[in-house]
Amino acid sequence: MKKMTLLMTLLFVLSSSLASAHPGRTDSSGGHTCRTNCEKWGLEYGEYHYHNGGGKGSSSTSSTSSKAADTRSAEEVEADGYIWNGDQNFKKGSYYNALYYYLKTKDTGYSWKVNESNQSTAAKKVAEQAKAFYESDQLDKAKQHYELIGQDAAFSRTYNVPANLQLIQERQAFLNAFVHARWYYNQKNYVNAVLIADKKMKEGLAKNNHAVQFMKDAALKLSQQAYSAFASKDYENALKRYNVLANAEHAPADLKEGARKNAIITERRMNE
Repeated sequence: MKKMTLLMTLLFVLSSSLASAHPGRTDSSGGHTCRTNCEKWGLEYGEYHYHNGGGKGSSSTSSTSSKAADTRSAEEVEADGYIWNGDQNFKKGSYYNALYYYLKTKDTGYSWKVNESNQSTAAKKVAEQAKAFYESDQLDKAKQHYELIGQDAAFSRTYNVPANLQLIQERQAFLNAFVHARWYYNQKNYVNAVLIADKKMKEGLAKNNHAVQFMKDAALKLSQQAYSAFASKDYENALKRYNVLANAEHAPADLKEGARKNAIITERRMNE
């Protein structure tokens, strides 16, 4: 009876083991690689595993491997960070920031990794922005943009950065000195506009291109005003304007000469 009970127990254990296993021969270690119906047994295809408790665990013979260590230098990692930021800003159309990050790679020695097309496009866009800021008298922003472009020698030559920075400096000096002259000009008081402009040019802005152009414009307007007064027989106001123009040291030579001649004619008319 005891022998029969022992035999039945062994048969039960054996059948349970077979029921929990799956097809395939095992190797000398008691395991093998799953190649068919693996998901049925809760395994991955190509997964090596043990049967009947063999071994201490399972492993895989698939081609997976541990992640390779980062072999980049600190400088290259830094450059890659700048490039990533540059590319993100470029995609958003933030060209100033994009160019800023691209140019930061110069200090790392890995600027060659920057996308050359993106960098050139960003520089072009920043130059266009700088010009727009200059034309709208947002000179601080214009200067900031040109100075960024100037960090690259090739871009500096392409977009005439030194010359443009000089123009900004001249423009700023003109705006600071000609505040009142410009105000009178806008009020169509060209007499005071010419008088103040001439004074400021004598004080050191005679070669300032913006001051020279302003004087040309104001002197021409004053000449036209004088002629209108003369035509309407307002000889007193005509003579006043002709004399101011004739005596303005930095007024255009042709307008000064015309004013002198017209002043003489106006005086004659007044004495008739």
